[in-house]
Amino acid sequence: MSGPQRTGRRPTGRPASSLSRHSRSTLRLGLRLAARNALRARGRSILIILLVALPVLGLTAAGTVVMSMTGTVAQTVHAKLGSMAAAVTADTGRVLQTASGQETEGYGSASAASPRSWVPESWRVVPLQVDQLFLRTAHGVAAIDGEAGRSWDRGFAGRFQLINGRAPISANELLVTPSALARFGTRIGGTVRAADGSRVYTVVGTMRDLTVTTSTAMVFGQFAAFPGLHITPGDGTTFYLRGPPVTWSEVLAFNRHGGVVESRAVTESIGAPDTNSAWAYIAIFGVIGAFMLIEIALLSGAAFMVGARQQQRALAVLASVGADRRVLRTSVAGGGLVLGAAGAVLGIGLGLLAAWGYMSLTGDGSTTKYYGFDAYPLALVILGIVAVLAAWISAAVPARSASRFDVVAALRGARRPPKPSRLRSAAGIVMIVVGAGVVVLGGALSLLATTQNPPSPWLQGSGPTLLVVGSLVLQLGAILGLPAVLRMTAARLTGVGSGARLASRDLARNSARSVPAIAVVMSTAFVGVFLMVVVSGIDAIEAAQYPWSAPLHAALIQFHTEQDTDQIAGQQAPRPVDASAYVAEVDRVLGVSDARAVNAALDATPIDPKLVKPDSPMIAEPQLNSHAMCVFSEGTPQCAEPQFLSSYGSGAKLIAGSPAELPTLLGQRPTAQALQTLASGGAVSLYPQYLTGRRITIDWWTQKQLDSGANIRPDGKPSRSVTLAGVVDAPAHPGAFGIVISPQTAARIGVEVQPRFILVDSAVSPTQEQQDELDGYINQHSGAGRPTQANLWVETGPSQAAGGIAWIIVAIAALSTLASAVIALSLSRIDGRRDEYTLVAVGAKPRTQRLIAFWQALLIAVFGSLIGGAFALIPSAALAYAGSILFAPPWPALVTSVLGVPVLIAVVALLMRRAPKSVLPDRTQVG
Repeated sequence: MSGPQRTGRRPTGRPASSLSRHSRSTLRLGLRLAARNALRARGRSILIILLVALPVLGLTAAGTVVMSMTGTVAQTVHAKLGSMAAAVTADTGRVLQTASGQETEGYGSASAASPRSWVPESWRVVPLQVDQLFLRTAHGVAAIDGEAGRSWDRGFAGRFQLINGRAPISANELLVTPSALARFGTRIGGTVRAADGSRVYTVVGTMRDLTVTTSTAMVFGQFAAFPGLHITPGDGTTFYLRGPPVTWSEVLAFNRHGGVVESRAVTESIGAPDTNSAWAYIAIFGVIGAFMLIEIALLSGAAFMVGARQQQRALAVLASVGADRRVLRTSVAGGGLVLGAAGAVLGIGLGLLAAWGYMSLTGDGSTTKYYGFDAYPLALVILGIVAVLAAWISAAVPARSASRFDVVAALRGARRPPKPSRLRSAAGIVMIVVGAGVVVLGGALSLLATTQNPPSPWLQGSGPTLLVVGSLVLQLGAILGLPAVLRMTAARLTGVGSGARLASRDLARNSARSVPAIAVVMSTAFVGVFLMVVVSGIDAIEAAQYPWSAPLHAALIQFHTEQDTDQIAGQQAPRPVDASAYVAEVDRVLGVSDARAVNAALDATPIDPKLVKPDSPMIAEPQLNSHAMCVFSEGTPQCAEPQFLSSYGSGAKLIAGSPAELPTLLGQRPTAQALQTLASGGAVSLYPQYLTGRRITIDWWTQKQLDSGANIRPDGKPSRSVTLAGVVDAPAHPGAFGIVISPQTAARIGVEVQPRFILVDSAVSPTQEQQDELDGYINQHSGAGRPTQANLWVETGPSQAAGGIAWIIVAIAALSTLASAVIALSLSRIDGRRDEYTLVAVGAKPRTQRLIAFWQALLIAVFGSLIGGAFALIPSAALAYAGSILFAPPWPALVTSVLGVPVLIAVVALLMRRAPKSVLPDRTQVG
């Protein structure tokens, strides 16, 4: 019999899916080889797992914390309403409410009746109103915020919490927070006395408003417990409805009665209260996520490149026994999947743990700070998949090169040095120049957007976009140019020492692993410095706009003058002020001896002309120079007068003070010229806007002239004027004090003054106990039934959050830089083990190995920090040019981050590096 004839067709016994089966078997084989190689090279595998885990950890922790702070719709509604169906605020006019409940429009007239009368009986109405009680504490008197109404109702579960005791059953019973209980110095069952002694309250339990911090002192009682409190439409009372859900049609019906409604059912049916904020968070975390995943690709790509180089002999053996290129590629690229999956799982787990720990440490007891522990499983799964893909992509390039090598050379152990590329360096320089230009253009467009009215959406979006794109181009250009920089550095460090020479040459020769490490440090430094400058710039804007009332930490007691009472017919004036008694009391309470009584003239204040007495005294008003005076445009005053020159509310424009009081008013030592001018009968101005040349003019106006605006009209003529020699002595902080003249000069020119302030300039702010004690003294001297004579103010200054945030960023950047340096040094040690043993074989001392580690860490960290920090100043300056921030970098934190941290990391590398003491028996490790 003849055998079967071959026709060239596929044998009938071969299944159609044999190719796919072959692919699956190749994948299984490659993954199995990758897993075995990962277990064999544990050190390198741990590094790669950590490279993937650290960014995933940061994103998981930050995302969980931010979303927990944001809260879901149900969480935010529950925090406001508890278990209530809705909250209604009664207005004095009808309202038309939008579907979102965010906007209202008044029209027509509403019912003057309480919501109790027009809310159907299917809902139980529970009114609440915020008020204050002046109560005696363990150290004096304090104004304590309170909730008037049945806040202990079961419908408020989730908003208020009764901790101990029972609900008040009379007007003389209160619930207090635990912090207020300690401040009062009493206990449950004890008593608290009103500041004026008119009432005594019994503390029947402790309670909390869950939307405020645990340290907040509050009281809760019936409406009758708060003297003078009444429920009327438009008074701020909120009426909570307990019962069935409030529908949109019922919301509109309540609008017709003047009720603004926040309905649980309507809000939850609409969805997220602020979709734009949600997308903003997604965009922010998307950008940060892309940045972190690029770091994964950079460093893990270098690690996989080192691993592929270490595996060349093993891969060559596989190739010599018949393994095709797909097996070789899969065995290397499969490491990205295996180690990426391990890193993603580890990062998500540790990130959730870090978020829980951070929230536990920083929680203040308020449910509105962290609405819950909101970890979104879908987002975490997507993050894990993206991290695995990033690890796989970072292994794909080494996998491709691993399948294209000279098998004989790999078996022999030959390694070719990389060839430098001048074109790459030139392209890097061009990209740096282009990136800087794009950033500058972005700043110019952002500035142009602020001048448009209405603003152009294209300009508003293009400016920030160009800032981001330009920053990325800057960093990409630096990455392209780094190999050339490393080669030049190696040439310059030839004569420094053997450690510097060998370290710089190793970094220049192995740029595939050194450049990614420097790039990661560079990008970390860029983000850190940029955030520090932006936060500091925002703080600088707030500080520039902050309305100072006194020098920093100063205690200021402001007396209520007769200006707002005695000038108005029928009003009762405060008691006369005994300034010396106040000075003695302040000195005693604060333990000082430099409290000053400040005498000043009355300032202009707006008063209804119909209520002004005919014999009201004239007001002495310092004259502003022509550059600061108000002008009229179509009958409307357009004032360029700086805010700190207006003393409405607190402060004094014209002060009669002695040379001994001048340092307290300035917050610093006055100049010799200022002291001489004050003593010679002149005036010391704290601001140049009061000077015209070297003269200061004081005008006297009647209240009628001030009411008509005659003082700011070009044709306005004061009743009389006096001109004095003047000098400027700027204060430490722009406060509410204007001009200082001596008491003798005030008497000579006819300026009537009276005690206006007690001022104590101190290095530290008074404690809460001292403030309570001073408030008690003020309350005692006001007298029951009379207007309050004075009020206490402690100047704490503007927020200084930028300083603390800057050092937090330095710490985070230091950890990131340390991690990058450790990983780079570990890769260097793994990749350069042959060189290491060669050095030992020729007699190199351990000191040489440590110096190599020191210089490697120093060069990686310094190059990355300096380049990244310098590049970060470009978009920061562009933002400042556009007016978004002030350019006020926190230089101590910046210098520490850019120079101090790299030196510290290099020292740690010097101390921690351990060199091998002998050559391994395997002589192949010696080059």
